[in-house]
Amino acid sequence: MSCKIKIKDEYGRLHTILGIAIHSLMFNEMKKTIGIVVMLLFGLTACGPKPYYKTSKGKKKQKYYNEIQFGGKGASEMKMK
Repeated sequence: MSCKIKIKDEYGRLHTILGIAIHSLMFNEMKKTIGIVVMLLFGLTACGPKPYYKTSKGKKKQKYYNEIQFGGKGASEMKMK
């Protein structure tokens, strides 16, 4: 084999190896970026307002209406704050 063919083969191998390495680095960067976006979405949705029925006032109202509906105390006997 001539020297030119050997250099071409080595260049081809090097180009292939570098291409795979660069591709895997870009893929890892994309995975990191998607991971960060997903974590931000989880964080932003967790910081939203609470539903009314989970607040203390909502729990008191729910207890009051359940007592009236399911035969506990009457509405006139209960105090609503």
